[in-house]
Amino acid sequence: SSLENKESNLYKSVSNPKSALKQIVKGVVNRLRKSESRCLTELTNFLVQTSGSLKHLTLDDVMEGDKEELRDDLTNSYDVPKNEYPLGPAKGAKKKVVKKLTQRIKDFWQKLVAALGDSEELETVVSHCVEWLKELSKSGQEAFRYSSAANAYWIVDALVKVAVDTEEEMQKKTKQLESKKNKKTAVALSNDIGELEEAIGKLQELMNAAFNGVFVHRYRDTKPWIRVLSMESLGGWMANYSSFFVQNNFLRYMGWCLNDQVSTIRGTVLDSITELLGKGEDLVEIMQNFLLRFMKRFLEMVEDEDAGVVAKAVNLATVFVRYDLLNDDQGSTIPALLWDGDEEVSAAAAEFIHADTFDLEETDMKKDGQDEEDLKELVLLFGENFPQLNCDGIVASKAAAIDKMVAALQNDVPVLQNWKLLANSLLTSSSGKKKKKKRMHNEWNEEQLEILAYILLSAVRSACGEGFEFPSKKRDEDSNESNREAYTKILVKEIPSMLQTFEAEQAIILPLVQIPQYLDLDYFSSGKDKTFKAILATTKSVYLKHVDTQVHEEVMKSLAYLANDSHDLAEDAEHEITELATTLVRQLSELDLEGSEQDDSTIQSIKVGVNRLNTLLKLKDCSDLVDLEYKELQKRFLIDSEDPELGIALLDLDYIRFMWAFSKSGDKKMDKLDRTVESMYDNVGHVLSSKEVDEELKIRACQMVTSLFATSSTGMIPKPSTGLKENYREFLDSVLESSLESPEDLDFRVVENIGLLANGYDDFSDAVHTVFRYYLRLGKEFDELIKRAVANMRKHPDVSVVLRAQLGTLKELFHIEKNNTNHDGEEGDKKEEFNIGSRTKAVAGKFALMHGFSDKKRSFGGFLKEGVEYAFENGSTFLDSAVLPFASRSSEKDLRYMYAYLYREQRKLPLEGEEKKGVEAFTAKIKKMIFRKNKKQREKGAMRSPEFKSKKASGKSINEEEQEDDDNQEDEKSQSVEIDQREFDEDSQDDVEEIEMDQSSKRRTRRRSRKTPAKENPPPTKRSSKRRKK
Repeated sequence: SSLENKESNLYKSVSNPKSALKQIVKGVVNRLRKSESRCLTELTNFLVQTSGSLKHLTLDDVMEGDKEELRDDLTNSYDVPKNEYPLGPAKGAKKKVVKKLTQRIKDFWQKLVAALGDSEELETVVSHCVEWLKELSKSGQEAFRYSSAANAYWIVDALVKVAVDTEEEMQKKTKQLESKKNKKTAVALSNDIGELEEAIGKLQELMNAAFNGVFVHRYRDTKPWIRVLSMESLGGWMANYSSFFVQNNFLRYMGWCLNDQVSTIRGTVLDSITELLGKGEDLVEIMQNFLLRFMKRFLEMVEDEDAGVVAKAVNLATVFVRYDLLNDDQGSTIPALLWDGDEEVSAAAAEFIHADTFDLEETDMKKDGQDEEDLKELVLLFGENFPQLNCDGIVASKAAAIDKMVAALQNDVPVLQNWKLLANSLLTSSSGKKKKKKRMHNEWNEEQLEILAYILLSAVRSACGEGFEFPSKKRDEDSNESNREAYTKILVKEIPSMLQTFEAEQAIILPLVQIPQYLDLDYFSSGKDKTFKAILATTKSVYLKHVDTQVHEEVMKSLAYLANDSHDLAEDAEHEITELATTLVRQLSELDLEGSEQDDSTIQSIKVGVNRLNTLLKLKDCSDLVDLEYKELQKRFLIDSEDPELGIALLDLDYIRFMWAFSKSGDKKMDKLDRTVESMYDNVGHVLSSKEVDEELKIRACQMVTSLFATSSTGMIPKPSTGLKENYREFLDSVLESSLESPEDLDFRVVENIGLLANGYDDFSDAVHTVFRYYLRLGKEFDELIKRAVANMRKHPDVSVVLRAQLGTLKELFHIEKNNTNHDGEEGDKKEEFNIGSRTKAVAGKFALMHGFSDKKRSFGGFLKEGVEYAFENGSTFLDSAVLPFASRSSEKDLRYMYAYLYREQRKLPLEGEEKKGVEAFTAKIKKMIFRKNKKQREKGAMRSPEFKSKKASGKSINEEEQEDDDNQEDEKSQSVEIDQREFDEDSQDDVEEIEMDQSSKRRTRRRSRKTPAKENPPPTKRSSKRRKK
């Protein structure tokens, strides 16, 4: 055959969105009836050209030619670029075009098949097209395989619609036949039904031909998008024409594709099966053998590597539960997925748990004791799954895990809003004539009681909108407030009893002391003072009873919340806090602080007392009460104690007292602060200078100094006579020097606030250079330091100080890269290929990023000028590596400032070769940036760039130089350089280098479910299987 390029009129018409498909189909049908062979040739060319080929087959080729030979000719002559054929996968704007074309072709086949009906013409057209599609789908060219499969599947879609309509008509006539007694009418109906059955049979034969000719080959195509198309189509046929396609000979293809390497295909199969099972029990019975055969694979997929597939597999398992298709031991790993990091997986697991355990018939829900049984199920559900969650590292906090469980189930499990039962499950209750008290929770062990306490706390938090938020289960504000009122009325009476009952049990008391933080304060009035005081008294008792810092913090949060002045009894809570502070101070004063030696129990008591005071003072200023005792404590134990934890606690207490004093006096009145300030400096200085002090205590002192220097003005810095700065620097240097000998032992706590060392040395930039100089020798540790420095530099109030520190670091790093040496001057590894400036550029990008994108409140002018000066002396590569990231975030004024400087210096300096090209290229980029920033404001005329007077190198700061530049702005403008608009237009064709930003992507770590190891007789021993028989 001789193939020629000629566009098919039919393809051109169908692909034109303005043409009416109804008229196109009408024309095809008319041409079919006039000349069948010519119409079939036209349809064949239409099929060929949907692949993107413009080759035209003649009538002889189509009717008499060898299909295999013609297919090979079409394949060999195909010249459309890969993945650019009309129906192929696309992105962006092209995706919309492909979607519209796809829908047009689908509609064309729908209308054509509907127009032909169940006539012989339909059989002729479909049979002919399927034969050609079968051959074209064997092509080695992807475009032919995809377009052939797509057209074949769309033809089957159209046939399915006709078959479904025909079956519906046949069912109507069958019902009419059953009700008709007239024999003549019955005979006519019987004949009609017979004709309809024959028509359906022919339609099914045509579907089978397309399925066997195209689908059975393309469902395992090498291209995943062809396989996806195949499985989506099969799922659609099963959903729309289940009476024919839901058979084992079709279903088996679904099962085989459950192991496809592409997650989209696995997910498509799961969706299709879930949709089918949702249509009713009739289909479940038909699919029974298929489901049993592949049940093991279905349940394995809840551990798939793709989160989307996992969610779909769990949804399918939920359907299995509702149809009672799972055994008691099947699906046991699914509940743990409730705590998965993926929201879709977590939501699917919540639905499974509800269906598997709590979804009851209405008659069961009304049974007495159902809430108690459901609460037991909740406790056992968490108890069985939390150990393996801990092992796999998904959830580290028991509180957070229970929060998520309760939030997922609270709307569907009534017991989670049964406040009386939740409280009574932990409390004692009255029973019998003599009201003898017995434990209601005697069936629970200590671990389960802790879970119960957290369930109560999480239910409260979730009810008032403070707990974990499931996107699909959000509550409105009105609902949150009404819930808060409801549980407050019940729990205020139970909280004192709960706190008193479990006062000595730390694990259980920790969640219980948090409940007062979520009460409705409007409930408390003058008439409720007795209940309110009972809560205060028991809460205070817990504080004095326990030594755990976390318990202390939560108690103080609760007391501070109750002391909120928005209700009538707030003063009582304030008084209780003051009384608590007085009690703590009295307890410390009763200890033997003057004895020559203290035993371990005394030291421990002092440490506990100081920690309690620290926690209290963080929320309430009672420093006046502790000043006298503190002086004795620090004098006796800060340096000499053998317990470093006590020293750290005393330093923390000192710092808290200092911050209260500082907040009262104001940052600008440092010289007027009371003796608390000076004593704090003395204590920290003694710790840093002493050789006998434990290293941990010195590290804490170092962190305190760093924090003070970073958050305060220069007026707050201690006088030179204190020696604190020198002690601080000496300790920091010693730590950095030792890190070079054993970097694996380096403690980042010492330098984690390096970006905040505003005044740790005489010059902040020297401090940063010192630390970076050490870290540059440590290789991989350097990147971690950069992250910390960038995060903390944001907090510094003086941008110019930060910029100077950053520029100094970039200069040193570029020097190392340029010379391919380490800091000590030794030659680097010659085998390593070194791309000069690459590391400098990465660090500069991170440094620039911390300044944000807005250029309104900062100026990079001095930084840019100094960077350019350094580049002229040390290499133009520094411009692109270190200066460009900052230039892209600079204001138009700063860019003009730098452009003028570049323009003038290029004319002065004897630049040659690569250096000249590098500077010119950088200058062009700056010019283009100016043009972009000024594009909307400036007119079409010329734009002037100011040139300023040269400045000799001096010791002036960046701010001083910038101020001088502002003062001389008028003089600089008079020496401006004209930049032609045409130059900007030419430059706009060049690409401007974008800053390389590091964006860490968090890869979701999939948890692999494991069976929970059996426990030794926990009461109760095992969560009962509660698969609800429907």
